[in-house]
Amino acid sequence: MATEKTAKDPVVKTEASIDTSLSKMKAFSFEQKQAFSEAMSKQLVVIESEIQSLEAKMKNASDSVKAAGQPKLAELKERATSLKKQIAAIADATPTTWDGMKADSQKAYDALKHNVDESRQWLSDAIQPKNET
Repeated sequence: MATEKTAKDPVVKTEASIDTSLSKMKAFSFEQKQAFSEAMSKQLVVIESEIQSLEAKMKNASDSVKAAGQPKLAELKERATSLKKQIAAIADATPTTWDGMKADSQKAYDALKHNVDESRQWLSDAIQPKNET
């Protein structure tokens, strides 16, 4: 039964795809910085979509959930904007700065992804009692 849900759940498929992509991104050389930048940009689009989904779900939540969630959403958006800037800066990477820029981008992505996952769980927990009544 859980396998059926997993196979049909687009978030699970997306997360599996992201995990695979991230492990491949570690192997990018300096000569592949454009491809790395494009891969990171694609991953960011997925994350931004998840943030928009959280925002849409929060609009239907109680006032207390909205009040608690707004700072979380603002932080997610700020981190996404910061990552977007890091990705744009990859074009200016030199062979000397490449490894650091790549690692920083990956760390920023990982942190953002983790925060989105935590926010999704928090929102789910916060609105669950509302759905049971």
